[in-house]
Amino acid sequence: NGTGPLLPAAADPGGTRALGPVGDQTTLTVTGGSATATESGSAFGPVAAASPENAADGDPRTAWQFGDFGRAVGQSLTLRFAARAVPRVSVAVRPGAVAISRVRIEVGGQHADLAVGPSGMATYRPAAPVRADSVRVTVLATSGEGFSRVGIDEVTVPGVRLTRVATLPSTMYS
Repeated sequence: NGTGPLLPAAADPGGTRALGPVGDQTTLTVTGGSATATESGSAFGPVAAASPENAADGDPRTAWQFGDFGRAVGQSLTLRFAARAVPRVSVAVRPGAVAISRVRIEVGGQHADLAVGPSGMATYRPAAPVRADSVRVTVLATSGEGFSRVGIDEVTVPGVRLTRVATLPSTMYS
């Protein structure tokens, strides 16, 4: 239907690519690491602005969005990046009628379950920086009423930023 998120060339399009082979499509390349999520978008289907990479792009105006109709608890986001010492991980949640109120942050074999503060932030600081090549954030609870999606605006890991790049088609129609 052409309204979903931009997909990597190797992704199963699930019926969303309507223009033919991958060489005829604009595809997604992500630099700086990768992001995967257990769910993104809406219960009704993909949402172009809900991609997991949005949570690590350094832009708080974009977000990984998911979990409408009370489906957010248990959903998780995993960021993968070049191994580094991680002194802290901060999570900024999207405000709304329904919002994430508690998260689990896992890094380097350690984890913490944290309440999201009034500012919409939760930060995990291990006792000492841990060497890691990934971070996982899992939603443990939400607050508020309604059916809207929730979101994570940013997961901040010092030195990690994902950049989404649209790769233009490698072939042309004649």
